[in-house]
Amino acid sequence: MEATADPDEAIDAALFNAVEALIGAAASSTSKRRKHYSFKQKREILCATEGMSEREVARTQGVQRWTLCDWRKQKEAIFAFEGSEKTLSRARGRPESVPFGIELITYMKDTRRDRFPLTARSMAVFVRESYPDWLVTHVEGKKDASTAYESLLRLLRRFAYRQGFVQRTPSGLKEKVEDLEKVQIEVADKFKQNFGSYAAGTIYNTDETGIYYDTPPSKILSPKGKPAKLLQKSEKHSARMTVVCTIRADGKKLPLLIIVRGVPNGTIEEEELPTYPKGHVYTVQKKAWMGTRVWPFYLRSLLHYDITEPPALLVDNLDCHVSAVL
Repeated sequence: MEATADPDEAIDAALFNAVEALIGAAASSTSKRRKHYSFKQKREILCATEGMSEREVARTQGVQRWTLCDWRKQKEAIFAFEGSEKTLSRARGRPESVPFGIELITYMKDTRRDRFPLTARSMAVFVRESYPDWLVTHVEGKKDASTAYESLLRLLRRFAYRQGFVQRTPSGLKEKVEDLEKVQIEVADKFKQNFGSYAAGTIYNTDETGIYYDTPPSKILSPKGKPAKLLQKSEKHSARMTVVCTIRADGKKLPLLIIVRGVPNGTIEEEELPTYPKGHVYTVQKKAWMGTRVWPFYLRSLLHYDITEPPALLVDNLDCHVSAVL
């Protein structure tokens, strides 16, 4: 006598089979997902398949014939694209959030052409001066002024990235610390061999260091793949002064020589004079740097009064330091 099947188990099996059939039908009816290529991939395939037939490319590269045909028709536009190579030309994309994009791009290019630093902050100043009404609308509803300002900077940075600009930062130390320490030891040993007989009070170490009180930005925007243009000389030197520091081997520190930007025998800002520290020596130079006129002035007006016997003077290998005029 055969055992009868459990009705509940039959229902569960039928339900499982029905669900499995629906999943299979959905998977089979789903169209094949379209493959998208970045500009980098398009350029590589176009270069690698130069002179090959579309049928051969489809077989070796796995690219559809009609896709390759479209690429070859748009070859000039593909290689002329200056944005990110990772960009996918899938569609036109969302509308530009900056309504004055053309004017802003013109400002960015003019700033770069004139060799001024281009930053999100300088772009924000341009927006504030040229489109104040749009700026008021943009900051409405923000939590506070700080949040609104950061939102504006973020918007401008993303706009610059979409136009093919990248953010550049100064590179770090290129030499390894171990290599620098090795050079330091070698120089110290050589100095002891040549000047070990000098007394500590007759060994002077002089060095010039630049002080920037309004430095150019540490991060600037520039087009990707193009060299960063140098800043204008006036932009680099306008807010700099040079301090000449001298210390003896016995620890005595001499007064400073402070070199400010100016023309010899020219006018100076009298309002700044009361703010200069007393007890030091001041002079001017066109670029606020050590030169053939300033170095003899330093020797005669400051260092000369501390020397009582033949000294050993350590300085950088600048032309003004080793001039035969001295």
